[in-house]
Amino acid sequence: MGATYNSQERSPAPRFLPGTRREVLEKIDDWVKAGAAGRRVLWLRGPAGAGKSAIAQTVAETCAGRNQLAASFFFARTAAHRNEAQYLFPTIAVQIALSAPEKRQTLDEILSSNPYIAERDLGSVDLLASLLQDSSTPPRASSPSFVVIDGLDECQRNDNQCWILEQISRMVHTHRLPLRFLIVSRPESHLAEAFEELDLARITKVESLYGDYRDSSDVAMHLHSEFSRICGAKKHSAVMQFVPRPWPSDYIIERLVTKSGGYFIYASTVIKFIDEEYVSPVARLD
Repeated sequence: MGATYNSQERSPAPRFLPGTRREVLEKIDDWVKAGAAGRRVLWLRGPAGAGKSAIAQTVAETCAGRNQLAASFFFARTAAHRNEAQYLFPTIAVQIALSAPEKRQTLDEILSSNPYIAERDLGSVDLLASLLQDSSTPPRASSPSFVVIDGLDECQRNDNQCWILEQISRMVHTHRLPLRFLIVSRPESHLAEAFEELDLARITKVESLYGDYRDSSDVAMHLHSEFSRICGAKKHSAVMQFVPRPWPSDYIIERLVTKSGGYFIYASTVIKFIDEEYVSPVARLD
């Protein structure tokens, strides 16, 4: 349960300031809305600190609100079970089953007749295939079909990451399951090779968070908002009530934006350092 977009284990989930990241979110949303007419997989790739998980979180929340989200799984390198490949597809199967009473019944029947199906090699994919291809419950056009897999590169071992892509290829090409996948990761070379070798490239749309998506104006907006919050925070009132406004100056924020290189991780790390309780934000900024 800790791997889902709305789990307590991931609280607070990564997010960014409303109004930022508009371009990449609009492109992903266009792909989601294209449905069956669009490509079956979208690979969002970018370096550490580019805000990939925040984007995946926003997309998952948006699609869940529109009843388009079938399942989500957020890998985490340092979290037990959330960094292992074996839990991915059973978790997806359970979320899909819980989306409709008839699918819940189908999953119960599958596990009653074969309780070890998810423990077998390739069994978890067979479980999904049985769940979605059950003849007594034909898929409705409005059924949720969108799956978010965030942090694929944080799954243990490169071969496990490639195995996951192999299973997604089986779902699409062999089982023809009515699912579409947003896969979010760093642009690791072994993943790029796997997309090519598994015949996923021709059905995959790629969005990169390099270049144009390094938006300094978004970082500036984030910093202005966060510094304003710090100025008004009760925990800093003893210090901040004597600090002349505006604080910090536009010059300081411009320097921070320049140092960020357009990546949010720099800005968010700066803010966490400055906003620590029982210390002076002014001294920390200096």
